[in-house]
Amino acid sequence: MPRSILIRLLALVATSALVASACGGDDGPDESGDPAGTAEVGDVPEADPESDLAAGCPVDVLDDADAPVPITMWHSMTVELNDALVALVNRYNSEQDQVDVELQFQGGYTESLDKYLTALRGGTRPTIVQLEETALQIGIDSESFVPMQACVDASGYSFDDHIDRTVAAYTVDGRLHAMPFNTSNPILYANMNMLRAAGVEELPTTVAEVREAAQAVVDSGLAPAGVTFTTSGWILEQWYGLAGEPFVDGDNGRGERATEVLLDTDLGHEIFEWLGTMVSDGLATNVGNGENAEHLIALATGQAAMTLHTSAALRSVKIAAVDFPDVEVAVGPMPSFGDIEGGTLVGGAALWIDGDTSDEERAASWDFIAWLNEPEQQAEWHAATGYIPIRRSAIVLPEVADLWAAEPEFRVAYDQLVAGEENIGSAGPVIGNHAQVRLDAIVPAFERMWIQGQAPDEALAEAKADADQIIADYTDRLG
Repeated sequence: MPRSILIRLLALVATSALVASACGGDDGPDESGDPAGTAEVGDVPEADPESDLAAGCPVDVLDDADAPVPITMWHSMTVELNDALVALVNRYNSEQDQVDVELQFQGGYTESLDKYLTALRGGTRPTIVQLEETALQIGIDSESFVPMQACVDASGYSFDDHIDRTVAAYTVDGRLHAMPFNTSNPILYANMNMLRAAGVEELPTTVAEVREAAQAVVDSGLAPAGVTFTTSGWILEQWYGLAGEPFVDGDNGRGERATEVLLDTDLGHEIFEWLGTMVSDGLATNVGNGENAEHLIALATGQAAMTLHTSAALRSVKIAAVDFPDVEVAVGPMPSFGDIEGGTLVGGAALWIDGDTSDEERAASWDFIAWLNEPEQQAEWHAATGYIPIRRSAIVLPEVADLWAAEPEFRVAYDQLVAGEENIGSAGPVIGNHAQVRLDAIVPAFERMWIQGQAPDEALAEAKADADQIIADYTDRLG
């Protein structure tokens, strides 16, 4: 990595513990880091074995290795998610003798990212690192990774069987930068026993229906609140995706570099007004960032009937619910604001190959990553966790078909992902310091509104001003 780029990235990290992620390679974007925007939204890249990128990932060299090639993967999976990932890696290691994968847990996504960026200054770097979806633009601004497109081109890999949106989410200017792996989206979790007792027979599908159901729960005295909210900026972006509206300018940051968040719109005001009045009217309660699953605990202990949370937690929620016989776990799509003109965004994380690797390590990394994305592994991963199988053929395999027949709630997130329209809004935003926008602009706005009683319009205006300043500061520092 050129020293000037490294210095700029490290300066960005110093601004916030959540500010950065990296991707790219020697054949990365132009010096400005701006996506050129020549690819249409929803485009899925095709393999081009004759491309200049292909030489950067010589996949055939693995066949000439004298011994298993050792590679390390930094990850952020915990509890049941960790167990499921360990099981996959153990099986991969036992089924072939060309590659040996060592998993290394690095804490949450933020911690893993910070450790990786620190290692760029001089330290041990992983061969593969798992980074959440907010990493994309800073990844494009870096040159510390091998573009995943290089391995796609070199191997002639086909995405015909993948859910298009999962691949397009990590594709900018026709180039795939990271391989999607653990994909999720937000779903509605509910205690159906409590809703029925309050006279609500079906799960809400719109926020207006959520309010009605919450009112019924509170009026019945069954719980002090109908809904629990966390201070999640991710949820805000998802509502923009469902509405088919861009969250930032520059065609959601995919046509040109984003310079502002588009909060000052009818949709933005509607979202803030709904979130603010749900709490001020006593129908919802804020449980903070939800780091310790407080919103789910509220459902288990009868403090609320509904919450919004990632589909990746579904298996863990089902396991935990066994200890709460009064709770009947019900799951539905994320409630929308009116008609759905877009679709839910691709959440979760992707896998990136570090650029400071040998040809054999790159080939080994690609072999492992491609294996993880095969239908059989995606089916196993889905059944064990709740992450969405990103291969269409995975859903007809017995492991998924039988699961969906017995526990249809596991199908909700998949159906939600493949439904809807492919457009600028549902493609998802690309923001340089995406995580910092969430942490230092959106979260404080929610807290001011929910804890200090700030008016929704005022909270929105401050959130926009803070987010726009964060984006501007990032761009200025990047140069």
